[in-house]
Amino acid sequence: MKLYPRDIPGVIAASVATVVGLALMVSGSSVTPAEGPALSARTRALSLGEMTEELFVASLEHTFGTHEDPKLPESWEAAFIDAHINTLTAARLAAGRRSYTLNCQHCHGVRGDAETQTAKILLPRPRDFSLGFTKFKQTPGTSAPLREDLHRILEVGVASTAMADFAHLDKSERIELTDYVQYLLMRGAVETRVAGAIQALANADGKRI
Repeated sequence: MKLYPRDIPGVIAASVATVVGLALMVSGSSVTPAEGPALSARTRALSLGEMTEELFVASLEHTFGTHEDPKLPESWEAAFIDAHINTLTAARLAAGRRSYTLNCQHCHGVRGDAETQTAKILLPRPRDFSLGFTKFKQTPGTSAPLREDLHRILEVGVASTAMADFAHLDKSERIELTDYVQYLLMRGAVETRVAGAIQALANADGKRI
């Protein structure tokens, strides 16, 4: 099954985003909320303007929730079905977020954009999920990975990188982690594409002036 449906919901029509929103940081073994940008570093670098960013964030959070309290459009839940669990619940996605915070966030970051102090010293750099795709997958080019691709990386890791395996976790927790990484990829793909479209429109308007 593909990572996300071909038809992206109405959020793509939104033309907006800001540096607000709650995120999570890991402190020892605890999960604590921390203020931080609601957008990925890649989007913030586009300098879309404060008002545009605020509207963009409102639209993203209406559709996907916050990184602290994630949610999905109902029409996308089918993308999370696999051979082991056939329904995605809010509790399951929240469990994946908690596991991600404890096991993955120090490298991949709150927003999945790999903008962390740990990421800066690693070579190769951890995967930037805000791009919407991963490197080690069965699908071609920039196509989204399959669920089984994501789960396999959690099981075996990636050789010659800092991406260790998480085979020590229960299978159910690996599935929950797969859920949340998949959520970050889906959210990141929408954010990146919409932000690029907004910038293209702004550039076009500037040329007309």
